[in-house]
Amino acid sequence: MESDSTAYNLMSLQQDFPDELPSWDFAEDVLGGFDQFLDVSSFSQVDESISAVRREQSPAAAEPAGPPDRYQMPTSSSLRTRAGPPALVAIQTARSNGKIGKHSRDSARTESLEAQVALTAAQVQELQASQRQLEARNALLESVASNLTSDAQEASVAEADWSHLPASASDQQRTLVLSVTDGVDLVRTVQDISRMPFTEFVSLYTAYTRKIRQCLTQIAQQKGSTSDTMEDLHKWTSEVSAMLVFLAVGNLRNYLSFTSSRLDGNIGPSVSQLPDTFYQDFVTRLHLTEAQKIDLMHLRRLFYAKMGALKRERKQLLQHVPAGAAQSTLDASTRLADITAIAQQLHDNSAAEFKTYMQFGSAYRRGILTLKQQAVCTVKGFPYIPDKPRILEILAHQRSEMPILVLSQPLGIDDFEHHTNWQLVVNYLRMITKDNLHLYLPLTSSS
Repeated sequence: MESDSTAYNLMSLQQDFPDELPSWDFAEDVLGGFDQFLDVSSFSQVDESISAVRREQSPAAAEPAGPPDRYQMPTSSSLRTRAGPPALVAIQTARSNGKIGKHSRDSARTESLEAQVALTAAQVQELQASQRQLEARNALLESVASNLTSDAQEASVAEADWSHLPASASDQQRTLVLSVTDGVDLVRTVQDISRMPFTEFVSLYTAYTRKIRQCLTQIAQQKGSTSDTMEDLHKWTSEVSAMLVFLAVGNLRNYLSFTSSRLDGNIGPSVSQLPDTFYQDFVTRLHLTEAQKIDLMHLRRLFYAKMGALKRERKQLLQHVPAGAAQSTLDASTRLADITAIAQQLHDNSAAEFKTYMQFGSAYRRGILTLKQQAVCTVKGFPYIPDKPRILEILAHQRSEMPILVLSQPLGIDDFEHHTNWQLVVNYLRMITKDNLHLYLPLTSSS
């Protein structure tokens, strides 16, 4: 197509040619840099061949006027006179055009050098900014490493929301004591709770809700809080929270099924079908302080940034999965090794995503909310277990925060920094102890 178009254009140009072509001036290109050779005023003689050519072109002038012995060679001044003023004008014009062309090229060369200097300076500034970013990252890593090896983690009770539970002396599996049943303490392992049928789970969760409601009623009637009532409230709230965590760790499918259903045995919408008005009323009943709202929004930003980074990592891993059929036995063996390695990385990615969600829930309920607010979540949400991310979305909408789709993007920060920022939440969980579990612990000040 391009060659046909070119041929057509050439034919059009041939048809439009005038009888006399214009006189294109190439003096600037040809004579540039040769100014010193254009001045002929100092020439005193002209080459003999030039004189011979001029005599042949002008026969009349070639015949001497007098005898041959009196004939004189033309001088340079006479040659200039014969050439006439137009020749001098042409030479002077060419010389002037050459000077202008040289000046233009010098200016262009200067501008090019200035542009290169500016580009180099910008690259130096970018490298300096990268160096400062790396230095800040190294300092943050050193801080994280020191926190990981600190003695404070021994007092933690909220790293996955269950580390405070006692371990069975006869079994290394983690166990949970459910004391909600009257006169009988049920000792359950993670495996026991993972196999729990839905009816048993509903029965236990409903019993815990009644106990917690009784404590809140007593506190409201006494216009205060006695130590015994607060101790009972702490026990019931901790046990029901731990039961949910055990179920999530032991059987995630049952956890998602149980927590998304109505828990009073009646027919009704599922948790995902609850209207926004339900969650708006729920957030109002929590009576969150402004500091708590700020911390919840900060937790939300960190959570979705971390989840977005994990999602991008998973997408990159899937792109490296070999496609097509193997061409040989060696190719099949290599592919099997690659797929095995990628499968393990995908498993680690899913485990990190699940752990991040559990840490998010622990920071929300066990750190930012007080003990009374945790109890309100259980009582006011019943017969449902309100979805924590949706609670934060209602609050985010009220405060005109950025949507999840935006928070899940890199936002100018690499994924390594998103993972490092989430480590601040992990360190925050290590600050939660049995002594401060009932209090609100600021998240933003700790980070």
